[in-house]
Amino acid sequence: MASIRDVARRAGVSKTTVSHALSGRRAVAEKTKEKILQAIVELDYVPNRVAQNLASGKTNILGFMFPFGGSWLSGDSAAKFVLSAAQAVKSRGYDFLLSTKPGVEEVIRLARGRYTDGLVLMDVKLKDERVEYLRTLDFPFVLVGRSAANDGIDYVDIDAEKGLYLSTTRLIQLGHRRIALICLLPRNFGFSVRAKRGFEAAFRAHDLDVPHDLVLFTRPSTHEGYLAMNEIMARQPKCTACITLSDLLSYGALQFCRDHGIKVPRELSLLGFGSAMFHNVMEPPVTTIELPAAEMSRLAIEILVDRLERRTAKTRQILLTPQIIWRDSTGSAPR
Repeated sequence: MASIRDVARRAGVSKTTVSHALSGRRAVAEKTKEKILQAIVELDYVPNRVAQNLASGKTNILGFMFPFGGSWLSGDSAAKFVLSAAQAVKSRGYDFLLSTKPGVEEVIRLARGRYTDGLVLMDVKLKDERVEYLRTLDFPFVLVGRSAANDGIDYVDIDAEKGLYLSTTRLIQLGHRRIALICLLPRNFGFSVRAKRGFEAAFRAHDLDVPHDLVLFTRPSTHEGYLAMNEIMARQPKCTACITLSDLLSYGALQFCRDHGIKVPRELSLLGFGSAMFHNVMEPPVTTIELPAAEMSRLAIEILVDRLERRTAKTRQILLTPQIIWRDSTGSAPR
């Protein structure tokens, strides 16, 4: 079995640098990390500190990868994702490991190092290097979300395309034509891509021009929601409706309307994709395309445990239908 010294020699760096790259406790240059990761793969290196787990072949730990700064790390939904996963793991007799580090390096550390028996991945991109890497290993994993190619991959996802199609269609029926959409970065985040697709499809179904100039991408925070709403109104002062893809973006957009005397929903209708509870406490209560975060996490853990305990289990792919809760923030387009 290869040692950390072998990895360092192959990568042409010190043993300490390899240790820092694996632990993430100190910054290591990207080019250096690439050399180290290549050496790890070539040597089939496994960290010594988990050698005892290799002897038994099991850790009894399930990993939940929810990176800080991720697209879904927003407001009430974030807490529901994590807490529901932790509860589901405990109920199935496993221990819970929460990883907040992004990128494939963390997947390599957890999977090849056998820190866990299986992984649940959040924040899935259309082309996600973490997914591509795990597909090459005989290592159980489940996605909360979907990449572009999902054959043979277990996942739980929300039908964002349908949710945006239905909600945008309703706004069009209420007379709205200048409708804005605030999406989540990165642009290849599967959830945002599919939501945008549903938004555009609703306009095309009604033979209307898609308002591409009113589609923005930003990070999930109140401040960014405020700034996005400011940019939308600068581009199109006669915008009459806005849909946001996170709890905090909704709050920021609503705060902008308050500060600038824009009456909701008399002058602008507002919809949010996220936590029904979070949107309900706003003033006015905001129409919600509900993100069933707790259910998504619970189902993902159940699928992962079934995969671990029944190795012959068939691939499970669950696509949840979104519920739209219409509230006081939505009304007819102003005349």
